[in-house]
Amino acid sequence: MSYEIPPNLQHKEKIIFGLTFEQLLYAGTALLIDTAILKLINFTEIKFTLIILVTVSAVLFMFFNAKEWIKDLAHFYKFKKIDILSNKMNNFIGIKEVNNYIINNNNKKIAILEVQPINFNIKTEAERKSEMLCSEWKTT
Repeated sequence: MSYEIPPNLQHKEKIIFGLTFEQLLYAGTALLIDTAILKLINFTEIKFTLIILVTVSAVLFMFFNAKEWIKDLAHFYKFKKIDILSNKMNNFIGIKEVNNYIINNNNKKIAILEVQPINFNIKTEAERKSEMLCSEWKTT
């Protein structure tokens, strides 16, 4: 059985200057593009404007997670006008049908439960025992 490690627990190895491989890839690509712009374009204003745009976009990808921003923006525009009960949304979520409090997913069934919180700290001992007996009776 496989599972995904939460992002805050994932380890990303720092290679050079405390940067990950992905960050170094963005920096190297930006450096190559900046060098090409510097050598190929003769107009100073255009040259430095393009270099600044490439460098700023590389910094956004390196340190501010612009890849996730773009992905979230694409999902927003993709599902902007979709109704929550539409077929496209059901295909995205993976719901085939809902019957008698059971969701039939693409590969498994999920039960819908109603949970009511109970604060046992403020109840008396008799009320606690009563709740425990009642919950045991409901589950059988």
